[in-house]
Amino acid sequence: MEEKKVTIELIVSLFKTYKEKKRLKDIKLGIVNLLYPDVLMVSMEETETISKEVESILKEDKRLDKESFLVYEKGLYSKRRSVRKPEDPLPTPYIGAAGECAVMAELMFRGYNANRMMIDEGVDIIAAKNNVYYYIQVKTVNAKDGKFHFRIPQYRFNQYVDSQIRYICVGRSEGRLYFFKFTPDNINDYIFNQYIKQSNGEIHINIKFHDRSGNPILYSNKEKDILYNMNNFEL
Repeated sequence: MEEKKVTIELIVSLFKTYKEKKRLKDIKLGIVNLLYPDVLMVSMEETETISKEVESILKEDKRLDKESFLVYEKGLYSKRRSVRKPEDPLPTPYIGAAGECAVMAELMFRGYNANRMMIDEGVDIIAAKNNVYYYIQVKTVNAKDGKFHFRIPQYRFNQYVDSQIRYICVGRSEGRLYFFKFTPDNINDYIFNQYIKQSNGEIHINIKFHDRSGNPILYSNKEKDILYNMNNFEL
């Protein structure tokens, strides 16, 4: 597992919306879960070390007053709203191209020979490894209230459902990228079990993060943990 350390950015990542409020004990537990997502019982010694680091970072953040990352009031912490003016939104082609380039980079780091298609016909990237070729469609969105909302045209999905296509949804939140990989079988299964919605000729993939564990949750009429799908580039 990649080594992680407690930072104010990691603490802020626990807050998915500005309205969300947490007590100190909840922040400590959330950081432990982020640092050790696959460990059922973290040692008391390690838990105490993390708790002290969280307390020290939050104490330092309070000293920043109005420049702090978090707001502390009545025993509860919440994420401070930025006082900076929002940046002009990027045109959709820029967002889409950025997501495709990010996916290509991640694939190439893992030994795939990845290339972008010049014309968009439902496939954005072709990637090859060990003489096996994959079609990849990339969907990229910015977060809204800490949630990602992806849409796939139904006719495009039907066009490639039986091929070696992979869908990689790229979500950008507070400067960080999250990658979610799905196969056609994944999507069909999630539609059948009501984790993904179909409407108006589109497939709607909605993703949020669990308040306590921080794991990504696929949701529609029902909810499903999709931690396995996140940052998984094994095509």
